Amino acid sequence: MIFESEKLEILFFNKIKVSNQGCWEWTGCVDKDGYGKMFYNKKHLRAHRFSYTLFTNEKISPKDFICHKCDNPRCVNIHHLFKGDAKLNMIDKVVKGRLRNQYSSGLCKNGHKMDETRIELSGRYRCKICYTIQYKRSIAKKHPNGACAKWIKDNESIL
Repeated sequence: MIFESEKLEILFFNKIKVSNQGCWEWTGCVDKDGYGKMFYNKKHLRAHRFSYTLFTNEKISPKDFICHKCDNPRCVNIHHLFKGDAKLNMIDKVVKGRLRNQYSSGLCKNGHKMDETRIELSGRYRCKICYTIQYKRSIAKKHPNGACAKWIKDNESIL
């Protein structure tokens, strides 16, 4: 057993309430992200990570992610938890529609549609219109009398 205190296990189980969805919800303290937290050996632990270690008897590194099948950060039910890494966690978020980013609304930060007007740069999607404007502005700074500077000046009212 990785955690050598039976008292810790008793305290752990006293902080669980079973929900209608089968989640074992942590009733103790939670952190800013909504995950259960506990204190052991002068360290704060997330309760779901403790639960995973307790039931699997497997050591987990700080780089390991303990993900929730149920998407409930308070859940410590071992049947709702699985071990992964950052990449698997991101895939899980995308598949479940939980990944929120600036393009979730279908618009860029300047209100341009992100359907056909987007390009991929270094694995990131950017608005093609905003990227073009940014590119032309950077060229215009270097060449104040050039074509890009003229284009920026002519289109200032719509930029």
